Amino acid sequence: MKLSEQRCQFTKNLAKLITFINFNLPGYSAAIDSAKRTILEQTMLVQSGASKTMNSAHLEGLAADVLLYIDGVYQRQTESYKILGDYWKEIDSNNVWGGDFEGFPDGNHFEYLKE
Repeated sequence: MKLSEQRCQFTKNLAKLITFINFNLPGYSAAIDSAKRTILEQTMLVQSGASKTMNSAHLEGLAADVLLYIDGVYQRQTESYKILGDYWKEIDSNNVWGGDFEGFPDGNHFEYLKE
């Protein structure tokens, strides 16, 4: 599958996730924070400690960070995103949730594995 096709599939999956959050979970709402990044943006995030890798799926447009709000309160803890991570992984076998990352769980990170 070409990268363009993978990016389109990722976008469809992300739309399903946002729809699930905003229309099926009372009190929950979501917004997309960061998706496609430049090398410069990723370098700055690594240098600041906000990211641990220069091999980020964000660089190819195959990842997005989603901000979760419950009753209007922004959720910072990975545990708050677990219901979303579980749903994300059910949508597509290529979907990976950042909450499962070893050593640096990233609950608001949702990505599509490059084929």
